[in-house]
Amino acid sequence: MASSSSRTPVHIDLDTGSSTRSHFGRAPCGLALSPDGARVHLTLALEDSALVTDHFAMENFTEIHGITFPTGVAVTPDESFLCATNYFADSVTVIEL
Repeated sequence: MASSSSRTPVHIDLDTGSSTRSHFGRAPCGLALSPDGARVHLTLALEDSALVTDHFAMENFTEIHGITFPTGVAVTPDESFLCATNYFADSVTVIEL
């Protein structure tokens, strides 16, 4: 989930109730987990890009540029495509991963 006050991803362990705030502070708008929960897909509207990273490690990630103000994100069940909504363009960008 994303914290509304700081706009950073927060990981909540449902078993323990503990939370960990990501050190990634580029104000993500949308967030989607891979089907196996191993990767996080984020949209960065202010940077016209999306990120794919491993489970909140925020170290080794791929940044995808050229998406117009992406706010929402979804990933296909087989993780072959990422779909990002382009807020001002009233369109959806589909990216083959």
